[in-house]
Amino acid sequence: MPIKFLLFAGETCYPDGGWSDFVGAFDDEQAAIAEGRRLMSNVAGYRNWFHVVRTDLASYEIVYDGLMLADGSISSPDKLNSD
Repeated sequence: MPIKFLLFAGETCYPDGGWSDFVGAFDDEQAAIAEGRRLMSNVAGYRNWFHVVRTDLASYEIVYDGLMLADGSISSPDKLNSD
């Protein structure tokens, strides 16, 4: 099965929860991360977190967890899982 990267994003104080926070599906992990970062910028509207989930439609795994910090910077953790 082809691998997809699902992007979820929202506001910490007003999460919709589950699929309501779903933004879109991407073929490329870096494209999904870039879109999550764009959504957290002032230009795209206010979102202060995002998750990128790797899936082959048989299993799911969060591979990136972005969070806006108190100083306005975006956390950029290492990949959560090293393959």
